[in-house]
Parts: sequence; C-alpha cells; structure tokens
Amino acid sequence: MVACHAVPKKKGSRDNISKRIERIEEFIAQNGSASEGQSTASPSDGSETGNPPQPPRSVGIEEQQSFSTPSNDTSSKLNRGPIPGRSACGQIYFAGCYLGTMDSPDRIPAFSAEGLEWIFSATGEHPTFSNITVEDSANPKKSFYSPMYSSEDHPNGRERFPDLWITQAFVREFMESSIRHVFPIIDDVLFERTIEIAYGPEPGPNSSEYLSSRACVLAFVSLMSFQFSTIPAAAHIDRLECMTWAQSLIGRCLNFPSLTTLQTLVSLQLNSMVLGHMQAGVMFHGMACRTTCTLGAHTIVPTPPSDRALTVPERIDEQQRKMFWVCYIFDKNLALRTGQPPSLWDEFCDLTLPPEYVKGRFGVPEYEHLVRAPYPVLFGDIRLSILKSKVSRELYSIQSLRKSNAELLQSIRELDEELEGWRSSLPRNFKPRVSFSPHYEKWLSDMEFARSVQHIELHLEYHHLVASIHGASGRCFKNGRVDPKIIGLQSSLDLAVEASRTTIIYLSVAIDSLPREAFWAFLFHPMSALITLFFNVIRDPLAAEAEGDTNLISTAGDLIQRLPSHQLLRLHETSFIEQLGAFVAELSRLAAKAINKARNERAG
Repeated sequence: MVACHAVPKKKGSRDNISKRIERIEEFIAQNGSASEGQSTASPSDGSETGNPPQPPRSVGIEEQQSFSTPSNDTSSKLNRGPIPGRSACGQIYFAGCYLGTMDSPDRIPAFSAEGLEWIFSATGEHPTFSNITVEDSANPKKSFYSPMYSSEDHPNGRERFPDLWITQAFVREFMESSIRHVFPIIDDVLFERTIEIAYGPEPGPNSSEYLSSRACVLAFVSLMSFQFSTIPAAAHIDRLECMTWAQSLIGRCLNFPSLTTLQTLVSLQLNSMVLGHMQAGVMFHGMACRTTCTLGAHTIVPTPPSDRALTVPERIDEQQRKMFWVCYIFDKNLALRTGQPPSLWDEFCDLTLPPEYVKGRFGVPEYEHLVRAPYPVLFGDIRLSILKSKVSRELYSIQSLRKSNAELLQSIRELDEELEGWRSSLPRNFKPRVSFSPHYEKWLSDMEFARSVQHIELHLEYHHLVASIHGASGRCFKNGRVDPKIIGLQSSLDLAVEASRTTIIYLSVAIDSLPREAFWAFLFHPMSALITLFFNVIRDPLAAEAEGDTNLISTAGDLIQRLPSHQLLRLHETSFIEQLGAFVAELSRLAAKAINKARNERAG
C-alpha cells in the first residue's frame, strides 16, 4: 500500500478548477468569433460550386480529421486520428496522439505503431511487450480463456433442470440479501409464476412461455450459484452448463419478447461479465436493450401507489422499468469505456428519475430496510449515467471529432460544470474529489459493506469521468505538445492526469472493501489510470511529478495483483494476471528509463 497521506496535493485539484476553467473560458471568448468566421461561406468552402460546406477543421487535429489508419512506417507522424469507423473513446489517445486501444481481445492494452515509436523515442529502446500487446487487427490473437458456451444445441431435457428446492433456496438468498437492490433481476411475486410455469407440464414443443420460463430459471440459478456459492444448493449446480442451456432455450424465444425473456438476457449478461467474457456480455446486453424498448420500458414511467399493494400489471411495469435502468447504466458504461455506439439513445427514452431517488439511494442506512426500490440502489448512479451519455456524445462521437478547438473546450467546460453539480449534490461522506482526501480511509472503515462498495463505485466513476472529460482536450495538442495559443489547455490535461493519480491512490486504500465478484468491473480503473500516467511520463519525463507517477504505475501493478476475486475464477485469472503483471512491470521499467534518458541528455 502506498503512503497516501504523503502524496502532495497537485495543482490539478478541484480547489483550483474554477481558475482553470476561467482560462479555458478566456480562450473560448477570444477564439469563438474567429471560429465562427472560419465556418462562414468562402470561395473555398463549396458554397459557389453547389457542394455542401465542410465541417470546420480544428487547429492541431488535421490528421485526426482524416481518420488515418496507423501505419507501420516509423517515419509517419505521431498525430494520428482514431482508426476508421471507431471513435476516440476506448482508445489510448493522449496529448493529440493515437497510441493504441484499451479494448483489445485479451483485455490488455494494445499499442499502435505510433505508440511504440513514441516509447522508443523517449526511452531509446524497443519495448519487450509480448505479441498480445501489439495491435494487429488483421491477425488478432485469440483469448486464452476456455470457451464459455458449448457449440452443441442441447435438446430441451428435464433431466438437466435443477430440482425445485434448489431454485427456491437461491430465491430466498437473493431476496434476503442487498444484491436484490443492486441488480433487481427478478420480482419475487412475478418470479413465483415463472417457476410455476417452468416446473409445470409442457404445454407444447414450442411454447415460448414455457421455454422462456425455463431459460429464466436456469440463468438465475447459474448467476446465484456464483453469488451464493457457499450454500448447500450451490453444490448441486453446474454453473456453466446452466448458462449453456439458458442460452440455447432463450434463442428459441426471441420472437416473443417478454419480461421473462428480458430477465434471462440480463442474467446471462451479468454471468458473462462476471466471468470476464466481455464480448458475450456485450451481445446479451444489446439484445436486452432492444427487448426493453420492445416492451416499452424506455418510455413507461410507473407511478406505484403508496396506499395499497401493487397489482400484477403494476408489478410488471415496475419490474420492466427496473430492468430498463439496469440496461441504461450498463449501456453508458460500455459506450464510454469502449467507444461503441450506445444501444439506448437518450433522445428516445424517458429519463424521469424514480420518486425520491436521491433519498432512497443515500438516505437508508441498511438496504434490508427497503421494502421496494424502483431503481438500482448500489449499481451505478442514474444521474451520473445520464452525464456519461452526454460525455460520449459531446466529446467522443464521430461528430464531436469535427469540433473546432473552441467548440471542444466549450463542451469540456459545460460537462465539467455538470459533473461538479452532481458531485455537490452528494452527502459529505460520499463526495469525491479530484485529489485524494485523507478522510477516505476513515469513512470506508466506518461504513457497512454495501455502503463502502457504493462509496468506491462513486469515486472511481467520478475520477474516470474527470479523466474522460478533460482528457479530450488532448485533441487540441500538436504532436504531443501544447499549442501556446490555447489558454488553459495544459490545465485541462493536468486535471485528467490528476484524476488518474487519485484513482490509484484511492484504490490502494479501498481495495480490501471490494466485493470478490467485481474483479472484471473494477479492473478497468487502475488499467486506464496507469496508461494515462505512463504516457504523461513519456511526454514530459523531466516534469516534477514524473518520478512519483512512475512509482504509482508500479503501485497499480501491485493493486491489480491484489484485486479480490472469486475462487471459481482464480484458475482462469491466474494466466491473465501473470501476463498483465509483466505488462505493467514493463511500463514501469520504460517510464524509469525515459526519466533517466532525459536527465542524462540534459546533463550532457
């Protein structure tokens, strides 16, 4: 664990953000009219030839406008844009340079030719990364994980279905735990009917209600056998076999979408992501999102009565809306992390928050006291997810890449203000800061487990959003260097780097409070942070913070080794962790090499 309290408060802290934003606003005020003038009709803009005027070109991102494919030619420019057909989000794109992608098949960052060239120029030697870290879209290396699903299409056989007492045992555990408010994947009353159908007589060989009910039970039991692996019922379940059967059955029901179908797809998505099979999870997620829209859950906002029990139709509406919010939160996380287009577009959804949402999320000390929660309590903040959607759209969509520097910095300022408004609305003990606070360790130790996980999730997502918002300012750089004409540009990048520092420092304090099932969910944060810190060192190895950032890269490697994981995953994770550890160790070595090389050159 690092000595967190010894880390000085950097100039990128939230205390200085108002001054930094003022400098950005000053640039916008000075350049706004100029950019407007550039976009007006001129003899070269096509207005006289009948062609539509082209979008204004941004200073310092000319190569980005062409969306050039990274070249293996070592003489090519560093200032490349994203690869064709993809946004800058989810890629390693630092200080105006396209350097690779975070979203590789093996979950280990893959550097582009430009990224490797930049590393070589800073260190004087070629990196010794294994082949899986070198981007090669024409010949991607297969994942070293064993396949999750069998290719065999199993027949519908009752002999492979779990006994009724097993399913009932998992339902009891689920309803008595706080996870039902984290991932409300079933409603206990409605699920009784699903169980009744699944264990009843088969009405016909192709009954969609019967098949979807059995698929839903199998997917639920599979997920719960992982969550509650110590109860007696778990010993009677083959988790992967249940998943295989659920997948096979649900594929025969997609023409008849229902709440049962939706619950099955979300359970399969969670199962996949817990195992680290992200692509399978993304596919199930896409189907779940389309199902929510087919059912109307994206526009139907239920108003449950407070003076009586819910009717069955009211329960169905409420459960479908819960599932919509689960899908929505996942959707915005995936879009911001991978750069893939969202499946749920805000313009087509009613995003009215549930009644007393903030009070329900932060005002109840124990989740067990909640009788009915019409929203995910712990998993993600809906308001923050709405802001993530704006960040993806305004800063990382293909259209946003055509913004002028002034327009881009204007968007950064507005999004930062919205993020600060969200942060200010949180209770004091949950309020994150860009720089590490010594109060975090005490607050976490005093919290009950579910609340501590909520604290961790809020802080990591906040730091990631700060880095995402201000990291986009790198598009205004020229070949990795600050354009002196743009006031406040370095300040914005400093905020992104400071948020990455805080991510690693905070995790070093919070790691013992992480749930063991969340390995793959939390792994993204230290990986994203250490990549930012590494290229910040490469860009300016003589900076005052360079040596400290190199130490934090090593710390991130240690944290990844210590991330808690479920015993059922350790066999598969061991190989991955070893390769990832070697990757981070090489980054740390190269960062130190860049510092020494720069110092020697200065001394010589």
